[in-house]
Amino acid sequence: MFWANSDNRGVVLFGVAIEKSSQCYGEPAVQIAVEEVCGRFNLFLARRHKENDTQRGLIVFAEGRFDQRARTWVRTFRRSGTRIGSIRNFAEDLPYSASANDSRMLQLADYVAHAIFLKFEQNDDSLLRPIQDKFDHVGTRNHGLVLKRS
Repeated sequence: MFWANSDNRGVVLFGVAIEKSSQCYGEPAVQIAVEEVCGRFNLFLARRHKENDTQRGLIVFAEGRFDQRARTWVRTFRRSGTRIGSIRNFAEDLPYSASANDSRMLQLADYVAHAIFLKFEQNDDSLLRPIQDKFDHVGTRNHGLVLKRS
């Protein structure tokens, strides 16, 4: 997931790597990842609001195995909050979905996801290194890229 804005930072990235286990794989792992990205994106938007740059976020999922479930999860997160906090800064109640083939933004999101996968699955940071500083951060504190251990 990423966010494009008008300041000098350009694109701001968000991503989650889930360490799979016998208890956390498949749909539960995807749900945790969606919750983390939603929560972190919302906190980013709240921070922008405090900096007098109020924005509303929009989430777009690539069509696939979990896009319909993701709509339900995001609706629940908006109603009940996430582990990170309440979701108050999204423009729409439901996320959109689109074909990655038809959207350059989703193709970029696929690149980011693949870079994260290579880093945490194969210890290869060759794709992540060039975009590392684009993940949401304040000073040296990283908010945009997280590894969730099960």
